[in-house]
Amino acid sequence: MKKIYLSLILSVFISGLSFAQTILFNDNFTTYDSTSGPNYNGWSISYYGFGSYYTSTQSSGLSGPKSYKFGRDSATSISPLFSNNADSIHFWMKGNSATGGTMAQSTFYIYESQDGTNFSLLTTLAPPITQTGGYVHFGLTPGT
Repeated sequence: MKKIYLSLILSVFISGLSFAQTILFNDNFTTYDSTSGPNYNGWSISYYGFGSYYTSTQSSGLSGPKSYKFGRDSATSISPLFSNNADSIHFWMKGNSATGGTMAQSTFYIYESQDGTNFSLLTTLAPPITQTGGYVHFGLTPGT
């Protein structure tokens, strides 16, 4: 199977319940370089080390110059816990193929949790995953 590389999360915003947007959590990964191993600013990251991040603005995004790269099958990234309820998640992502082709074999799963232990599938992003990059926004289940 081809290795498919997926760059995600130059900006992750999790906003709180209110009429005006209140950002509860924000990380743009501009300092990520894998040296902290599986723990980066409270993130739990399963794929780290050589090749686990992009350094070019072409592969990162608006807040670059770095981004986390899901460069392995079943790679995971779990955000730090926060105590307030959130109503949405907002992030930038870009798909990259190791062979320069389409992202026809890539699928990106987003899970949510109310307790940080038990996760349920929020949504699945299936092909085509944009290779030009863009923001993704989803509402969260109350209590997440």
